[in-house]
Amino acid sequence: MTLKRTVRFEPLGITIECEATEPILHYALRQGLRLVDTRCAEGDCGGCKAMVHSGQIHRVEQPRPILSAAEQAQGHVLLCRTHVKSDLVVELLPGSLLTPSQRPDPFDRHHAAEKLLGPFIVAAADHLSDGLLVLDDQGRLLVLNRAAAHLLHGDPSQEITAVCRTILESALPQTYQITCAPNGRVLAAIGFPVMKGHHAVASALLFP
Repeated sequence: MTLKRTVRFEPLGITIECEATEPILHYALRQGLRLVDTRCAEGDCGGCKAMVHSGQIHRVEQPRPILSAAEQAQGHVLLCRTHVKSDLVVELLPGSLLTPSQRPDPFDRHHAAEKLLGPFIVAAADHLSDGLLVLDDQGRLLVLNRAAAHLLHGDPSQEITAVCRTILESALPQTYQITCAPNGRVLAAIGFPVMKGHHAVASALLFP
Protein backbone atom coordinates (compact mmCIF):
# COMPACT_ATOMS: atom_id res chain seq x y z
CA MET A 1 0.00 0.00 0.00
CA THR A 2 1.39 3.39 -0.99
CA LEU A 3 1.92 5.78 1.91
CA LYS A 4 -0.13 8.96 1.71
CA ARG A 5 1.34 12.34 2.61
CA THR A 6 -0.35 15.66 3.31
CA VAL A 7 0.30 18.89 1.42
CA ARG A 8 -0.88 22.15 2.99
CA PHE A 9 -1.27 25.08 0.62
CA GLU A 10 -0.58 28.49 2.12
CA PRO A 11 -1.80 31.21 2.45
CA LEU A 12 -5.11 29.38 1.94
CA GLY A 13 -4.78 26.77 4.67
CA ILE A 14 -6.12 24.02 2.36
CA THR A 15 -4.72 20.50 2.88
CA ILE A 16 -4.90 17.55 0.48
CA GLU A 17 -3.52 14.01 0.53
CA CYS A 18 -0.97 12.86 -2.05
CA GLU A 19 1.08 9.80 -2.87
CA ALA A 20 4.58 9.81 -4.33
CA THR A 21 3.41 8.23 -7.58
CA GLU A 22 2.18 11.44 -9.26
CA PRO A 23 2.89 15.18 -9.26
CA ILE A 24 1.21 17.26 -6.56
CA LEU A 25 -0.75 19.27 -9.15
CA HIS A 26 -2.51 16.17 -10.50
CA TYR A 27 -3.79 15.26 -7.03
CA ALA A 28 -4.97 18.83 -6.43
CA LEU A 29 -6.90 18.90 -9.71
CA ARG A 30 -8.57 15.55 -9.07
CA GLN A 31 -9.65 16.68 -5.61
CA GLY A 32 -11.48 19.64 -7.13
CA LEU A 33 -8.90 22.33 -6.38
CA ARG A 34 -8.03 25.04 -8.87
CA LEU A 35 -5.39 26.74 -6.79
CA VAL A 36 -2.92 27.82 -9.43
CA ASP A 37 -2.92 29.21 -12.95
CA THR A 38 -2.36 25.94 -14.82
CA ARG A 39 -2.02 26.17 -18.58
CA CYS A 40 -0.23 22.97 -19.55
CA ALA A 41 0.38 20.74 -16.46
CA GLU A 42 3.56 19.43 -18.09
CA GLY A 43 6.24 21.90 -16.98
CA ASP A 44 6.21 24.12 -20.06
CA CYS A 45 4.44 27.26 -18.82
CA GLY A 46 5.45 27.92 -15.20
CA GLY A 47 1.85 28.63 -14.19
CA CYS A 48 2.03 26.28 -11.19
CA LYS A 49 5.18 27.77 -9.68
CA ALA A 50 5.21 27.57 -5.88
CA MET A 51 7.63 27.50 -2.94
CA VAL A 52 8.18 24.59 -0.56
CA HIS A 53 8.60 25.81 3.03
CA SER A 54 8.96 22.44 4.75
CA GLY A 55 9.18 18.78 3.83
CA GLN A 56 11.01 16.64 1.31
CA ILE A 57 10.24 16.40 -2.41
CA HIS A 58 11.34 14.65 -5.57
CA ARG A 59 11.72 16.86 -8.63
CA VAL A 60 11.04 15.53 -12.12
CA GLU A 61 13.30 17.08 -14.75
CA GLN A 62 11.79 20.13 -16.46
CA PRO A 63 11.23 19.83 -20.24
CA ARG A 64 12.72 23.32 -20.51
CA PRO A 65 14.41 25.58 -17.93
CA ILE A 66 11.44 27.37 -16.35
CA LEU A 67 13.14 27.52 -12.93
CA SER A 68 16.74 28.63 -12.57
CA ALA A 69 19.20 26.78 -10.33
CA ALA A 70 19.05 29.71 -7.89
CA GLU A 71 15.24 29.54 -7.69
CA GLN A 72 15.35 25.80 -7.08
CA ALA A 73 17.92 26.30 -4.32
CA GLN A 74 15.50 28.78 -2.68
CA GLY A 75 12.73 26.15 -2.68
CA HIS A 76 10.80 27.13 -5.80
CA VAL A 77 9.08 24.23 -7.58
CA LEU A 78 6.63 23.52 -10.38
CA LEU A 79 3.77 21.58 -8.82
CA CYS A 80 3.30 19.61 -12.05
CA ARG A 81 6.91 18.34 -11.79
CA THR A 82 7.09 17.75 -8.03
CA HIS A 83 6.34 14.57 -6.07
CA VAL A 84 5.98 14.28 -2.30
CA LYS A 85 8.50 12.41 -0.16
CA SER A 86 7.09 13.65 3.17
CA ASP A 87 4.35 15.92 4.48
CA LEU A 88 4.74 19.38 2.91
CA VAL A 89 3.89 23.01 3.46
CA VAL A 90 3.73 24.80 0.10
CA GLU A 91 3.26 28.51 -0.54
CA LEU A 92 1.24 29.38 -3.62
CA LEU A 93 2.83 32.48 -5.11
CA PRO A 94 0.74 35.60 -5.86
CA GLY A 95 1.18 35.34 -9.63
CA SER A 96 -0.29 31.83 -9.63
CA LEU A 97 -3.14 32.15 -7.13
CA LEU A 98 -6.74 32.23 -8.30
CA THR A 99 -9.43 34.18 -6.49
CA PRO A 100 -11.57 32.30 -3.94
CA SER A 101 -14.62 32.41 -6.22
CA GLN A 102 -12.67 30.40 -8.80
CA ARG A 103 -11.90 27.56 -6.39
CA PRO A 104 -14.65 24.93 -6.12
CA ASP A 105 -15.12 23.19 -2.78
CA PRO A 106 -13.60 19.70 -3.11
CA PHE A 107 -15.92 18.26 -0.44
CA ASP A 108 -19.05 19.42 -2.26
CA ARG A 109 -17.95 17.77 -5.49
CA HIS A 110 -17.08 14.51 -3.78
CA HIS A 111 -20.35 14.50 -1.84
CA ALA A 112 -22.38 15.19 -4.99
CA ALA A 113 -20.56 12.42 -6.87
CA GLU A 114 -21.22 9.87 -4.13
CA LYS A 115 -24.86 10.90 -3.87
CA LEU A 116 -25.44 10.58 -7.62
CA LEU A 117 -23.18 7.65 -8.53
CA GLY A 118 -22.72 5.81 -5.25
CA PRO A 119 -19.60 5.65 -3.05
CA PHE A 120 -18.34 2.41 -4.62
CA ILE A 121 -18.11 3.87 -8.14
CA VAL A 122 -16.44 7.05 -6.89
CA ALA A 123 -13.90 5.09 -4.84
CA ALA A 124 -13.19 2.66 -7.69
CA ALA A 125 -12.75 5.33 -10.39
CA ASP A 126 -9.10 6.05 -9.59
CA HIS A 127 -8.21 2.37 -9.89
CA LEU A 128 -9.39 2.15 -13.50
CA SER A 129 -6.69 1.94 -16.14
CA ASP A 130 -9.06 3.76 -18.53
CA GLY A 131 -9.77 7.45 -18.14
CA LEU A 132 -13.17 8.33 -16.68
CA LEU A 133 -14.81 11.75 -16.56
CA VAL A 134 -18.35 12.42 -15.33
CA LEU A 135 -20.29 15.71 -15.49
CA ASP A 136 -23.71 16.19 -13.92
CA ASP A 137 -26.69 17.61 -15.83
CA GLN A 138 -25.58 21.14 -14.86
CA GLY A 139 -22.16 20.63 -16.45
CA ARG A 140 -20.36 20.38 -13.09
CA LEU A 141 -17.41 18.03 -12.80
CA LEU A 142 -18.12 15.05 -10.54
CA VAL A 143 -15.40 12.54 -11.38
CA LEU A 144 -12.01 12.97 -13.04
CA ASN A 145 -9.93 9.90 -12.34
CA ARG A 146 -6.15 9.59 -12.45
CA ALA A 147 -5.97 8.34 -16.05
CA ALA A 148 -8.34 11.05 -17.36
CA ALA A 149 -6.50 13.82 -15.49
CA HIS A 150 -3.26 12.69 -17.14
CA LEU A 151 -4.83 12.61 -20.61
CA LEU A 152 -6.76 15.88 -20.32
CA HIS A 153 -4.31 17.93 -18.21
CA GLY A 154 -6.84 18.88 -15.56
CA ASP A 155 -10.29 20.36 -15.97
CA PRO A 156 -12.55 19.43 -18.92
CA SER A 157 -12.43 21.69 -21.96
CA GLN A 158 -15.38 23.47 -23.55
CA GLU A 159 -15.41 20.77 -26.22
CA ILE A 160 -15.84 18.05 -23.59
CA THR A 161 -18.59 20.03 -21.88
CA ALA A 162 -20.42 20.34 -25.22
CA VAL A 163 -20.04 16.60 -25.89
CA CYS A 164 -21.47 15.82 -22.46
CA ARG A 165 -24.50 18.01 -23.19
CA THR A 166 -25.03 16.00 -26.39
CA ILE A 167 -24.87 12.76 -24.40
CA LEU A 168 -27.54 14.04 -22.02
CA GLU A 169 -29.81 15.07 -24.88
CA SER A 170 -29.46 11.83 -26.84
CA ALA A 171 -29.36 9.54 -23.77
CA LEU A 172 -27.56 6.95 -25.93
CA PRO A 173 -23.98 5.59 -25.83
CA GLN A 174 -21.87 6.90 -28.70
CA THR A 175 -18.20 7.15 -29.72
CA TYR A 176 -16.62 10.61 -29.85
CA GLN A 177 -13.33 12.11 -31.00
CA ILE A 178 -12.00 14.57 -28.40
CA THR A 179 -9.22 17.05 -29.12
CA CYS A 180 -6.93 17.25 -26.11
CA ALA A 181 -5.52 20.73 -25.41
CA PRO A 182 -2.80 21.95 -25.36
CA ASN A 183 -1.03 19.36 -27.53
CA GLY A 184 -3.89 18.88 -30.02
CA ARG A 185 -3.90 15.09 -29.65
CA VAL A 186 -7.20 13.49 -30.70
CA LEU A 187 -8.57 10.91 -28.26
CA ALA A 188 -11.32 8.37 -28.82
CA ALA A 189 -13.91 8.29 -26.06
CA ILE A 190 -17.09 6.34 -25.36
CA GLY A 191 -19.83 8.63 -24.10
CA PHE A 192 -22.80 7.29 -22.19
CA PRO A 193 -25.54 8.73 -19.98
CA VAL A 194 -25.91 7.98 -16.27
CA MET A 195 -29.57 7.16 -15.82
CA LYS A 196 -31.88 7.38 -12.82
CA GLY A 197 -35.15 5.83 -13.82
CA HIS A 198 -35.96 7.21 -17.27
CA HIS A 199 -33.90 10.39 -16.84
CA ALA A 200 -30.26 11.10 -17.71
CA VAL A 201 -28.78 12.80 -14.63
CA ALA A 202 -25.13 12.85 -15.69
CA SER A 203 -22.91 12.14 -18.68
CA ALA A 204 -19.74 10.06 -18.65
CA LEU A 205 -16.78 9.81 -21.01
CA LEU A 206 -14.59 6.72 -20.93
CA PHE A 207 -11.15 6.96 -22.58
CA PRO A 208 -10.03 3.36 -23.29
